[in-house]
Amino acid sequence: MKRFDEGRRKSAERDSPLMKLMEDVKKAIDEKDYSLAINTIDNAEATLDPVYKVALLPNLKFTTLLEFDPAEALRFANEVAKEKPQSKFMFAQVIGEKEGLPKELYFFAIESFKDMLASPGAVKPLVYNIIAKTYFQLGDALNAVDYQQQAVDSAKESLEKGEYQGTVNNNTLKEYQTTLEKYKSKK
Repeated sequence: MKRFDEGRRKSAERDSPLMKLMEDVKKAIDEKDYSLAINTIDNAEATLDPVYKVALLPNLKFTTLLEFDPAEALRFANEVAKEKPQSKFMFAQVIGEKEGLPKELYFFAIESFKDMLASPGAVKPLVYNIIAKTYFQLGDALNAVDYQQQAVDSAKESLEKGEYQGTVNNNTLKEYQTTLEKYKSKK
């Protein structure tokens, strides 16, 4: 029990600066003080555990920039992706979930997801689905239908082969089929 309590204490100490950072950034955003939010993120580098610096800080900065300066968010995403190519998938996922962004951001996301399709271990039905959703966010129903159909087809194939268990199941397939009909109705 003592070892467990010690582990919890160390974890809380490690996470404390992260919790403060999140609170401070949220407060700055709520007050629409985006400059303070970005400065807070940039200054956190010195206090955060290295485990959080790799993905959390860039993602937090990107999502914050996306709120008030999408062009700067795209510039930042491209800059980070030069050093850490895998980060573009994280940024692309955020973009794919958000409505009303400039087209350039959606194009960045789509290209990132297409790159992901070529990588080993990609869960293709999920990637096709998010590409379709991103095209739909872009207002391109034709490509949304095409990629959603690929999501449906690859989900069926995955179920037949028993691939991606726990990720792609019958409910996933039904969801993809419903989404395909939605996209077709907007074509």
